[in-house]
Amino acid sequence: MYLSIPEAARKWQMAPDELRRKCELHLIPKAVRFGYRWLIPADALRPSAPIDGQTSA
Repeated sequence: MYLSIPEAARKWQMAPDELRRKCELHLIPKAVRFGYRWLIPADALRPSAPIDGQTSA
């Protein structure tokens, strides 16, 4: 089962844009691009590494 960006963002309590960027940088293992959407495995772990230039809150 896969989650969309909005679903995974709610699950992990992060901004959808940040999660989308992490997918583009291949920081989410096994996330796949399907057309214009990213699909994230439901059992994937929350990415902990901040994107360069960002600080964790």
